[in-house]
Amino acid sequence: MKIHDTIAISHFSRVISQLAAQQGQLEWTLEGQAAAQHSKPRLHLTMSASMQLLCQRCLKPLNHNLNVDQVYELVKDESEIPLDDDSQHEYLVISDAFDVLQLIEDELILAMPYAPKHDGTCDVDGPLESGEPLGAFAALKSLKLDRH
Repeated sequence: MKIHDTIAISHFSRVISQLAAQQGQLEWTLEGQAAAQHSKPRLHLTMSASMQLLCQRCLKPLNHNLNVDQVYELVKDESEIPLDDDSQHEYLVISDAFDVLQLIEDELILAMPYAPKHDGTCDVDGPLESGEPLGAFAALKSLKLDRH
């Protein structure tokens, strides 16, 4: 079974605060795989999106492309997850009330950069006339009172 859809990034409430603009679409596919060769059934999630995040260096928008390709082994409860499993398997506890959009939002958050920054240098205002760079401490220094 395979499900494919496109949804607005702004639909995900936990992601909105990290966006510079609430524009953008997330394309996702979820495919179930039978347990023929594997001990457990699997879900294969792929996602791709283009969104505008806020650069943490210059606080201006930055375009970010995101791609996720994740496979989960399905288990009925946590007791089925091997404790000594050193592999890179991801396990997913499945239930009758399984929320696909919650899983998609979780993976979206995990795939987003923690502190997004432009590659290279950012477009910030140039140096002061004296040649000192602009910045928080430079601005504070200009406010310092002369106590002579």
